[in-house]
Amino acid sequence: MRTQRLLQSLNDKNILGFSEDEISLFSQLTEEEIKELAAHRTEGKRTILHRILSTDRTVPLQNELFWSNLNKLFIALKDKLIPQDSERLTVRIVLNHNVSNIAQMVTAAKEVGIFSFFSDPKTVATHLSSSDYDTRRLLCQAKGLQIPSAEEVIKLSQRAKNLEAELDSARRLRSHAMSEVEAVTRQLDTVKNALQTAKKERDEVRKNYDSLQQQFNQASCELDTIKSNLSQSEEEKRQQQQKIQELQTRLRDLNRTLDKANKKAETLESELHTSLEETSKLERDNTELRTEYSEARRFNTRAHDQLSRIPEVIGLVQLTMQALQEVSGAMHELPEEDSLDSPSPIEGLNASSSRASSAGLFSQRKRTAEDAGLASSSDQQRRQDNPSPFSRM
Repeated sequence: MRTQRLLQSLNDKNILGFSEDEISLFSQLTEEEIKELAAHRTEGKRTILHRILSTDRTVPLQNELFWSNLNKLFIALKDKLIPQDSERLTVRIVLNHNVSNIAQMVTAAKEVGIFSFFSDPKTVATHLSSSDYDTRRLLCQAKGLQIPSAEEVIKLSQRAKNLEAELDSARRLRSHAMSEVEAVTRQLDTVKNALQTAKKERDEVRKNYDSLQQQFNQASCELDTIKSNLSQSEEEKRQQQQKIQELQTRLRDLNRTLDKANKKAETLESELHTSLEETSKLERDNTELRTEYSEARRFNTRAHDQLSRIPEVIGLVQLTMQALQEVSGAMHELPEEDSLDSPSPIEGLNASSSRASSAGLFSQRKRTAEDAGLASSSDQQRRQDNPSPFSRM
């Protein structure tokens, strides 16, 4: 609820005034909510006026809703304020530095009839009982408070009643202070002696300082040299690091190239293995071809020898044919009487000679044909079983 938000800090030890949001919230309250605020009082007898009179933020007069609700609140509180509120509320007023707001609130309180709760004489007199009397009096007048006379201030001020006690306390404090001054004086003498000693030590320290300053300058020069060398080392290190990175990059490239070369080598090795197998097969085929070529060459040699004998064989055949023709012609020329069923001894001899000659001639022709390269049935069968590589080609 909005009223609870405005009342929530009343129990705090240090009461705070309204914030900007709370001023706006108070301006929006209804009459029922204002009455609820007026009826609220804490265990410490505080009311919402404690917060309102502690507000140090300026509320412009143009904020009519705020001042209208404040007037309604004063009216609602008129019958609810108690004598103890007079001192508490007056304290809030004299301590608030926002003169314009307090003056407007005091004026509104006068109109409603609760001004006496805003200007307690004892509280005002106690506030004015100060060395800053003139300034405080002017501020109280500007706020619209009732200012007591000087005699009333002395009479009503709570501070005057305790003045003698305060004087006794001041005397005791002065005596105690004098004792402390004497003690401090003794301590000061000790400090002065220590200061003299410190000055002597300071002079020695200055001498040592000059020596140390020289050493420091030398050390600074050495440090600058070291820094320069270090910067060079850093530059060299950076260059080496860059070279290392370049070498690493190159190494990665070489590794990739090596991987490709390995893969290619594996492929070439596989191809080489296949080529070796094919070469081995070709060598075997070449050996077979050489063997067959040797056989063919020997066969060709024999055939050439046999072919060179063919003219001789042909001549023999021709001679044989001529002999047969002559024999056949001689038989036709014989008289009929000589032609008997039983051959004569001469005819049997000639026939035997002719058959022998013919048999010898045909036997010689058969061998000549075989020598000339006419293959026998067994050779033809062997060649069919083992075909020549040239025939496969």
